Parts: sequence; structure tokens; C-alpha cells
Amino acid sequence: MTSATVAMISFVFLLVCQTALVSAHSQMTQPQSTSPKTCRLGGEAQHGIDNCRGPCDLRPIHAKRRYANFWNPAHPAATYSRGQRVTIKYTRNNHAPGGFIRMTFVRPSQIMDRNAHARNAFHYSCWGAHPVRARPNELGKDHFGFTMTGSDGAQHGFGKGYYVTHITIPTVLPDGDYVLGWAWYGGTGGNLKSGTSPQYPGKYSYFGDYYSCSFVKVRGGEYTQTYKPKFINDMAQFSNAGCMSSTDNLGNCAREPCHKPAFFRRPRQFADGRHPPPLTPALFGGKAPARRPPPRRQQPKIHWPTSLAACRCLAARRKCSFQLAKVSGWVCRAMTDAGYQSKRCKNMCCGLCYAYRSQKICWHGNVRAVCGGP
Repeated sequence: MTSATVAMISFVFLLVCQTALVSAHSQMTQPQSTSPKTCRLGGEAQHGIDNCRGPCDLRPIHAKRRYANFWNPAHPAATYSRGQRVTIKYTRNNHAPGGFIRMTFVRPSQIMDRNAHARNAFHYSCWGAHPVRARPNELGKDHFGFTMTGSDGAQHGFGKGYYVTHITIPTVLPDGDYVLGWAWYGGTGGNLKSGTSPQYPGKYSYFGDYYSCSFVKVRGGEYTQTYKPKFINDMAQFSNAGCMSSTDNLGNCAREPCHKPAFFRRPRQFADGRHPPPLTPALFGGKAPARRPPPRRQQPKIHWPTSLAACRCLAARRKCSFQLAKVSGWVCRAMTDAGYQSKRCKNMCCGLCYAYRSQKICWHGNVRAVCGGP
């Protein structure tokens, strides 16, 4: 493919994006976001969606006439438990997949703290990896203009749909109110194919950084000291290198349009063998749960009459069976662990260990210390 051809394709794609009858390109719809509008900088200036810097869109909340269904922590869009598997839905809007998704949790007081959103990110995956056809009850709009499908279907003849990703609620979140943050960056595009099969991602960059947020509650579930953020390459059927994206981090394409070379890659936080630090309860104002003590070492059950016979056999220097010696070894181990180190017992145990150390009957632990073994 010549450079002139690539330039022409890029121009056509840009023209389609700019003339499409759309009000957005992508936003989180489940849980429902704080705004029915898309949050981004630049792009086609429709309905005021081109001047939102993120990481959340508070315009519907601060407007004179509020137009958000879930506008504060007292009115959450969802309630989750730690460790719960959750499906996140977001709009598709006419173009092929490409770019990364980042999910994060912050406290409501940090809703516009960009650094907190970045530090608390717990999930990364590929934008557009899982297409879903919308059900009949997901095709309409509510009184504020919220829709599950955006303007998907405006330029093609097949049914409307959306994308989903699957996340696990981190187990380090104390019970309480949170903001669930969603971001799409490095977006690429191409012609959307019909159906719900995964589509090879487009590689013609255009899109900037997109943001959505939702007020949620977290209550119950396993509580742990740490949680490791995850990158899910859910387009591995196309490349093991990662997701098709024009950038590896939020902020590199903050304003739309953004034309950068796109290729399969990993998020910067996971590139070249790196891994972000684990999340802890302290990041969310909580205390780490107490560590569980290690399980106590269990002594094997001892049949004392058989053990006594074994000890007598060894003391008389008779030929003893391996099984008797093994049982006697348990006795010696138990006696030395309990502190019974009389001269007779010590000599018997040490003699047993030296005689049977090739079978490793009791040559370890306290018996080794008593006998002075290597």
C-alpha cells in the first residue's frame, strides 16, 4: 500500500467521523454515567461534548437544571461487593475497535483528581473486544437522553449494539461510596462489520481521550491487604503483543483529532515487563486487614505401643523393620519438639537418625539440632 493510498484512506475516515450524524463516539452506559454526553476535547463540536477535559464530566450535576439520574453518592448507579465479577457496557457508535480501556476507583472527594484516577487504576483491556447486540428494551432514550447504544446504527443497516468488558471489583476497597472511572484512549477506527463476532481492529488513528464516571457503592466481600492491577489482552486472537492503539497512555492524545502511528502494544504501565504497584486499602482511606497466622504444624498420629516396640528393638540392637524405625522416628521428633531430651532419649533418637538418615526418617528440625547433624 502506497503512502498516497494510506493518506487517502485516512482522509476518508476523518471525513466520515466529522460528518457522521452522531452525538458521541463512546461512553460508559452500565453503570450509568454521571452524564448523557460524551466527555472529550476537540473533535466535531456537537452538543458541547468537545470541551470536557475529564477525568469525569460534572456538567450535568452542576447545571442549573440537573440532567443526571445518579448525581451524587447518595444516589448511586450500582452497588457491588469486593471480588464481584461485573459487566461494564459502553457505546459503539459506527466504527471498528481500537484503543485501550482503563478502569479506576476513587473516593467521591477525588472525583476530579487526575492523579488519583491514574494511581488507583485496576483494569486495562482492549476497546471494542466484545460486541453485543442490543436487546429491544435497550434501544430507547430516557428523559435525560441516556441511551445504551448511542448513535450506533445511523450509518449501517444492521441492528444496533454496544461493547462490553468484564472487570473484578478490587478486594482492597473498604465499604463505602466510590466513583468508578472509565477512560478510552489510543482509539483507532475503520468500517464496522455486522454481527457480534470480534472484529480485527482498525489502525487509522483519530480519536482523543474519552472519559465517563459513575457513583457506586461497595459493600461486603473478601477484604485483602493488596490487589494487583490487571491488563487483559482480550484481542489476543489477533496479536499477543496487546491491543491496537495509537498511544500507550492517557494524555498523549488528549485532543481530537490525534493522528499517531497505531500498532499492537500494551499499556505503558505493563510494557517491557513492568507492572504497576499493587493497590492497598490505605489508598482509599482504609486499614489493611490483620494477617492470618500461619497454620500450626501438625504432628503425625503416634501409636505408642508400636513406637515403644520400635524403640526397644533399636535399643537391643536387633534388626528392625523400616516401618518400625519410621514410627520410632516420629516418637523421637515429638519428644524433642516437646523438650524431652534425656540422655537415653537423645542417644536413641540420634542413633536412629544416623542409622536411617538415607531414608530421611527424622533428620530435620529439632532432632537435627539435638544430634548436631549437618
